[in-house]
Amino acid sequence: GSFGGSWCAAPRLLPNFRVVLYLGMVRLLVGLLGACASLHARPARAVRLRRDGGNRTVTFLRIQKTGGSTWGEVIMPKICAEAGDIYRPRICAGAVDSCDNGFHWDYEMAMNANATSPGPVVTWLRDPVERTLSEFFFIRSSPEGGIAARQDQWDYQNATFVRLVRDEPDDDKALDIYLHAWPQHPGFNRQVLYLAGFKGSGHAVRFRWRGGEQQQKEFLSAAKQHLADIQAFGFTECYVTSAAAMARVLGWDEASVKEMATNTHRRSLPRPTAAAGLRRHRGNAQDCSTGINRFCGVWRSFVDERTVEEIERLNWADMELHRFARRQFQERFGQACEDS
Repeated sequence: GSFGGSWCAAPRLLPNFRVVLYLGMVRLLVGLLGACASLHARPARAVRLRRDGGNRTVTFLRIQKTGGSTWGEVIMPKICAEAGDIYRPRICAGAVDSCDNGFHWDYEMAMNANATSPGPVVTWLRDPVERTLSEFFFIRSSPEGGIAARQDQWDYQNATFVRLVRDEPDDDKALDIYLHAWPQHPGFNRQVLYLAGFKGSGHAVRFRWRGGEQQQKEFLSAAKQHLADIQAFGFTECYVTSAAAMARVLGWDEASVKEMATNTHRRSLPRPTAAAGLRRHRGNAQDCSTGINRFCGVWRSFVDERTVEEIERLNWADMELHRFARRQFQERFGQACEDS
């Protein structure tokens, strides 16, 4: 499991051993502690991954509404084909060139697959307010979203909740339902959930935040530790910068990846249209025309500050993970994630 005891735990020394054996065990203990420290240390800079010949498998830990459609279904298949890499997970319809990365995999699924065919693991993260609102409006306003949210891999497995969010005529009431009707739902702190791991080896695993803040703290701790196992990661809010950094680490053609990251968007929901019905929760999106709102064009510009603060509160663990990951990005890849 993801939360088992450390395999680096020191051995228990029994009394009445001879001095020589005792000293030998002390040396062994020192060696084990040194190995543990080495394993948990994070490099200041990411090292470009070398190829040892043959096809390398690149695994995508795909979290909902973090830019995974563009990366997994457009960029990754093309660049992997050019680089001679194999990508996973894959959905294929007939010919191999019709494959794309359409599954949402968490840490456990990615690592279980990686054990059979080792290679780099990559993922994308996103500002929690943006990700939460994107998931809400995707479920509510997109025909595809209504179908996706009912799939096992989206983890809700609660048709009543999805129907209430989707079918409520009033947009403000629908957002209230999403944020308050079901406090345990897996859309909250989803990035912590997926980086901590909970699915084991299958998609059809329902999840509920039943353990409250303590459960979320445990998952957050595991998610931070597991980020060290992700060879390349990026952020939706600095997509091109992240894609370029990931390309360098993976040994891909940086110019080609940057060009695709700049000009490709696989799935885009028109924000003004999706949020047009909000009244009580409505923000200052109109400031976009005057340049006042620095969040012009992003989801949070369409809701008020009170709603933003409530989403941050409900996703406090994701907020902490996001801050931590931003610092890690700069340390490991040598550059800041500057919002674009």
